[in-house]
Amino acid sequence: MDQSGSCSDTLHVKSDIVSEPTLIEQLRRSPLPSPIPHLLGKNIPPRPDQVPAVQAFLTQQQLDIDRLDAEVSRLQAQIVALVQDRHEAHVCVLAGITRLPRELLSNIFVDCLDDDSRTLGVPDIRRAPILLTRVCRHWREVAIKTSRLWCHLQVTPEYSPRTDRRTTSYTSIVAEWLARAATSPLDLTVSAPNHYHTESQVEISVVAATL
Repeated sequence: MDQSGSCSDTLHVKSDIVSEPTLIEQLRRSPLPSPIPHLLGKNIPPRPDQVPAVQAFLTQQQLDIDRLDAEVSRLQAQIVALVQDRHEAHVCVLAGITRLPRELLSNIFVDCLDDDSRTLGVPDIRRAPILLTRVCRHWREVAIKTSRLWCHLQVTPEYSPRTDRRTTSYTSIVAEWLARAATSPLDLTVSAPNHYHTESQVEISVVAATL
């Protein structure tokens, strides 16, 4: 069984950790100039008229330090998340489910279906069978090729101001669903909503033409 598309497909690099200019770089390129550079490292007090400038400098420096602390915390959190993602990806490689034959995995997928999974109003990506196609490449391939996942279909168009784009999109979904059902016996129900409207009839007609 090809496991090249295992759970590691879900591991994505958080690009903002390396792509955006960091606060450290910004401060390095444009450091806040000292109002008393000639007194630094010397045991000489500033003149009274220089004290406000030194105090303002210290205030700004503290703000920069606070911003740096926040930036460091943010980057550390991202590093921890990346390490955790990498750890989980390697755990997935050793998971027992990755060793299951496709046929057995396919049967498990079919057992994941419930009555709500068989309704195609608006496909729910949080439920089977759509959810099964979003875990990793290998699961997607198995789910799409498991025709029994797609042979139950209840088409229920919902009323909304009809547009050609919406009807075309809905028809495409039905066509793709039926294509995945392949030669499996089809359990199909086409029903109109309680608030039946001319637009609903148009959508049902288009879907019927697809069948």
